[in-house]
Amino acid sequence: MIQMPTVRQTPSPNYTPTSIGHDLLIAHMMEGGYAGSVAWLCRRDVQASAHILMSEDGAEVSQLVPLQFKAWAECAFNGRGVSLEIPGFTAQGIPEARWQAAALIFGWLCAAYDIPPVWARGGQGRGICQHHDLGAAGGGHVDCSPIGSPVFLQFLGMV
Repeated sequence: MIQMPTVRQTPSPNYTPTSIGHDLLIAHMMEGGYAGSVAWLCRRDVQASAHILMSEDGAEVSQLVPLQFKAWAECAFNGRGVSLEIPGFTAQGIPEARWQAAALIFGWLCAAYDIPPVWARGGQGRGICQHHDLGAAGGGHVDCSPIGSPVFLQFLGMV
């Protein structure tokens, strides 16, 4: 049985209480650390949020938005899935242990929402993608690894 790490409820005011489809799981790089990112995404003036942010060691997650509601994270894709913020900086990459911790969280989400652990290229179909897979419609972000990179494909295998 897959277990979610300890979940800390840290409500953000930045969400829409509209039900979402659970088609996508979207990975995004925080461009910072866990505690600072949680605090920033809970500020009303930021006008952004995410469903879940994981700690650097993956032992704790903060849930900012209820998983059934629309986080303000991926623009046109906000109504399709659950977003997970991974701590770190794009330019530095993600350590293997952090990918493994994220894979456990995604594994739990895949099981909970019956989402196949496959790459949803460009946000098409059901599966997992990175924020920048979503292109301009998803906010035009760069992210954890290049689209379709061996690192991301290895991560999918971990899930």
